[in-house]
Amino acid sequence: MSRTTSPRKVKATFTLDADLLDKCRRAVEEGMAPSQASLIADGLRLRLRELREEQIERELELAANDPLFLADIEAVQRDFEYADAETAAMIPDYD
Repeated sequence: MSRTTSPRKVKATFTLDADLLDKCRRAVEEGMAPSQASLIADGLRLRLRELREEQIERELELAANDPLFLADIEAVQRDFEYADAETAAMIPDYD
């Protein structure tokens, strides 16, 4: 993963399954990752992104069943109905 800025690094101690650590070492030895730390950091970033996406999905599901949220969405759609129609009429037809 490319980074535009280098985050502050701190030393941390974790307990990992031995086979997981062996796989990590082998991946570095085989050139699949520059270091064990970078491989673990990349994996952690990916997992944290997955967790965040799962959280967003759960929140969207809750919102989709929330009568107040749905009423708000309908009100906003009504408020912009004419503006949307006016803007749509300005879009050229390329058929």
